[in-house]
Amino acid sequence: MTRRAWILLALGLVAGVVTAGAFARAGGPAFTPSKPQPGWGIFTAEQWKTVSGRFAQRGLDAASMRLVGATDITGHRPFGLVAGRSRTGATCITPVKGTALGATICRLTKPLVLFTAPETWRDAAVAGTPAHVVHATAVLGIARHDVAGVVAEDEQNYRTGMSLIATGRLTTFAGAFRSVSSLRAYDAKNHTLARLVLHTR
Repeated sequence: MTRRAWILLALGLVAGVVTAGAFARAGGPAFTPSKPQPGWGIFTAEQWKTVSGRFAQRGLDAASMRLVGATDITGHRPFGLVAGRSRTGATCITPVKGTALGATICRLTKPLVLFTAPETWRDAAVAGTPAHVVHATAVLGIARHDVAGVVAEDEQNYRTGMSLIATGRLTTFAGAFRSVSSLRAYDAKNHTLARLVLHTR
């Protein structure tokens, strides 16, 4: 996974705010916890407003929206998974690229669903290597409740475990790779539930 890929945990950010308040009350450095930005800083306020409106048009609770995984793709367009509640109270997940929404998923019969997009960034020069543009693949995933882990494998058979984020009865993950050939989902007994081959770039 690269430095340009990250997972955003709403609960983790909230916990950080609570901790900050605890320090202030204990007589530590005086500061006021900042209010989280719309879309956790990945989406602009205008983008998040547009996504919220489209979310509500699908009968989902816009007030419950939270970003559960994201990566920045070429052109600085957000590419993420947004979760929220349906009218029945179920947690549903929608992939979003820029302000365009993909299919909303409230349950899965398959072990794994993936969404990919090309990504680029520029690596700074280091000794013996000039600055250069890196071409990679951004990967977002939604996994069924019985998936205990997901491993990405590159063309050199190097394996990277993905961090799974509990999102209702589903789990989500996000990452970006210079080279990825497949992802394997496995259960608690390490039995393979699915292996998806990626054809990147």
